[in-house]
Parts: sequence; structure tokens; C-alpha cells
Amino acid sequence: MGEVHETGHACPDERMVPTWCYYRETYGGGLPKRAFELALPAGHRIVRWLCDKCVATIEDETPYLRAICAATEAIAEYGEGQVAGLSLGELRTTHYETSEATGRELAMRAALDELTGTGLAFSGVC
Repeated sequence: MGEVHETGHACPDERMVPTWCYYRETYGGGLPKRAFELALPAGHRIVRWLCDKCVATIEDETPYLRAICAATEAIAEYGEGQVAGLSLGELRTTHYETSEATGRELAMRAALDELTGTGLAFSGVC
């Protein structure tokens, strides 16, 4: 763990990101390795923002890593911008909650699902 943040929580060091092996074997993810690697920086950035870059204790490492995996999957699937529901090449449709949803919002929701009950989201406010 890195330095202590002003909230009293220990800041994760930049290496606290899921590896490909963790993603596949522990989290149970199904993205191809390259898609995971490309989306990981955005997924990590979203979770650091949600957690105010800090985790309370080493016990929080598992939900923190799972949240990054969840956000990474959403970013790989939808990107960070506006999502659409139809693609013509090999016809692909997807159901979205609203037409205004962005990939970043969907990634944040997926991450928050993993962080629920941990006190990590929004510096413990939620």
C-alpha cells in the first residue's frame, strides 16, 4: 500500500490493478486478453475516481479489483462515449436502459455493483 490520504484511508499503489490471470481465473471474466488490456486503464481510472483513489484497508483489495474488472468489461463492450444499439457488420443489437446512457456511466454502475456495502465508494459516503 502507498501513502495515507487525508481521509485516513491508505492509498493503493499504482500496481493495485487486476492482472490478466486475476481477471480470467478469479473474477471469471471472458474478454480476450487484448480487449482487457486496452480497456483496463479506463476501468482503473473510473474506480479510482469512485473510491477517491483510496481503499480503507488491505481487506478492501478484493472488491476494489473486482470493481476494476467490472468497469473494464463495460468499457471494452461499450467504449466511454454514447452507446448505440445496432451494428450492421454481422448484425449486433444490444438493449440499453436509456438512449442517453454512456459507456462510462454503464462502467460506473458495474463498478458500484462490486463496491456496494464496502464503504469504498465516494469515500464511504455511499
